Amino acid sequence: MMPVMSSPYTIEPPCAHNSLLEDDLECFVRCAGCYYRKCGNPHQNGWRQAVQHALDQVVRDIYSLPAKARTMIHVRNSMERHWPEITDGFLSSQQHEQYRKAANKYMMLFLTQELGIAKPFYLCQPVSVYVDELGLELTMMQQVVEWQQSELVIRKYISSANVEVVNAYSHLSVVFAHKVFQQLPSRIEVYSVLTGKTYEVRPGPEDLPLSIDYLRLSAGLMKEDMDSPRLYQ
Repeated sequence: MMPVMSSPYTIEPPCAHNSLLEDDLECFVRCAGCYYRKCGNPHQNGWRQAVQHALDQVVRDIYSLPAKARTMIHVRNSMERHWPEITDGFLSSQQHEQYRKAANKYMMLFLTQELGIAKPFYLCQPVSVYVDELGLELTMMQQVVEWQQSELVIRKYISSANVEVVNAYSHLSVVFAHKVFQQLPSRIEVYSVLTGKTYEVRPGPEDLPLSIDYLRLSAGLMKEDMDSPRLYQ
């Protein structure tokens, strides 16, 4: 599993050299050019960030309810409250409506599948952990982290359909779980709410060094190009 190649741009924080944010890594593997433009002007994040924020709010709403109350009606009402406006970076009213309909459909499906799950250990909570092997602090939005008996399950609902984003999230989750819980997740589940695709990863002991290497290489590429005097075109 290899990260995408990057392009150079001289930047300042918030893309700091001693930290690795989930959002930054996602942007980097999806489109390196977008990542560097973001770092140059952090306010230009477009519709994707607005949609992801809405999904976080909906997940918090629904998982805060008793399991039997997590109905399609509650999901739909929460989506109506939190879905971003067309002015939040959408390219057109058609795009806004298309994504709204898809997200409604699949969030209602995904969030009513697991009726027996109690409130998660982490619920839409940003969590940071220092990784000695990388010399970096990792920061992730932990949407749903739960214990199912002795199994650790990490679950994420995302606006992206890019498999490289899923790959990057899986590597982050492996290292995060190892550092925070001293064990690997039994399952990492990722749900793409704009396409209906689902992904499941069951990491084994051999995946931990691979995930550390992936994050080391990605962070190195990101820092290397940040230090370059050339500008991304």
